[in-house]
Amino acid sequence: MKDGIQARAWRVLLLALAICALTACGFHPRGAARLPAAMAVTSIEGLPAYDPLRQRIRWRLEAAGVRVIEDPEAATARLQILSRNFLKRPLTVSQRGQVTEYELVRSLRFRVIDADDRTLVPEQTLTITRSYLFDRTNPLGTSSEEAAIAEAMERDLVSLLLRRLEAVSGKAAR
Repeated sequence: MKDGIQARAWRVLLLALAICALTACGFHPRGAARLPAAMAVTSIEGLPAYDPLRQRIRWRLEAAGVRVIEDPEAATARLQILSRNFLKRPLTVSQRGQVTEYELVRSLRFRVIDADDRTLVPEQTLTITRSYLFDRTNPLGTSSEEAAIAEAMERDLVSLLLRRLEAVSGKAAR
């Protein structure tokens, strides 16, 4: 009984030390993005209404306090998705000429303009690259792995997009 209490006390002490170490190094959760005030009411253009990427962008903008509307004429800013590309290319090939590893590339080109067509965020391209091993003996597992990686890449693209928008807000505040 006493050993159990001592072990628990040690675990609590170690947990407390770990928390102290994290806060001492400046770590804190990222929280919601601080976007430019001009983006208070934003429309998203260039993606179909029910596109998963559009939905992810919408959710993240709304989490940052932006009201996302459909009518670009009523918006204070317009996030224009100019293009997005998906590329899958062989990365390595076996001695028999069979692909053993693929590279996935996702890119998103965007800009933000205000209601008067002035540029808030100039045209930029975000690109993310990931690779995965291709197991030709397990095509179902490999395709589900590819789908999971592609979904994670899309989430990462949205996070990068929000960070770029937040960086513009930081520059405007200086």
